[in-house]
Amino acid sequence: MTDKEITRREFIKGTVTAIGGLIGAVIAIPSIVYLLSPALQAKEDTDLIDLGSLEIIASGFQRVLRPLARRLMVGSELQSTMVCLW
Repeated sequence: MTDKEITRREFIKGTVTAIGGLIGAVIAIPSIVYLLSPALQAKEDTDLIDLGSLEIIASGFQRVLRPLARRLMVGSELQSTMVCLW
């Protein structure tokens, strides 16, 4: 069994490579989780909405039934939009 001595240059090269890899992993893992988190969250509910009976809607007249607020998480931001049904 022969013992190969590690030179100072090889030691510094290996240490810098290991520290660089560790820093890269610390930056990459949260970035990947942030980019993939919207795909892993629950989807928006797109079911039909009950607005009431047809008797409350008169023929030939426009009427706002009610405004709807749709909320959607985009990344870490909550976005809401108002939707009016005519």
